[in-house]
Amino acid sequence: MKIGIIIGLTAVAGYALLLAVYGAAVRWDGHAAERRTAAFLKHVQGQRYQAAARAADASERAPERERGLAEVRRMGLRLAAYRQVSAEYDDGGYNTGHARLTWELNGRTLETEAILTFGPGGKPRQVCAVTPAGRAPGSIPALAAWNRVMCGSSF
Repeated sequence: MKIGIIIGLTAVAGYALLLAVYGAAVRWDGHAAERRTAAFLKHVQGQRYQAAARAADASERAPERERGLAEVRRMGLRLAAYRQVSAEYDDGGYNTGHARLTWELNGRTLETEAILTFGPGGKPRQVCAVTPAGRAPGSIPALAAWNRVMCGSSF
């Protein structure tokens, strides 16, 4: 009888430990995605496009992204600030998230929400800037160019 209780308690303790380790690993994945996205955005903000392109999850496309980011800057769009970078748990992992981006466009301030997707290791795969309310998608050419580079299409 005592052996059965010991085995049962050991199994319960082992299962609890497994759940705790899994929970910690999952939370760490979300934190890693937020940190890596913030690092990417910091590179963009500092106009270090080569580092930004390498920080994103598209290493084979890094030179193309680097050129695209530099072109967006030449169009007058500059990332002035970012905040509230968050990874969201869904379907068993951290695959998507949101951030608030503040842009300077030819001397004017533009606030946007960004939709994020993450690749392996929590690297930012897409950072899609949502066109502000009241504006048609694609109506801000520099923002549409950003989305072609970082999102694949205009939002």
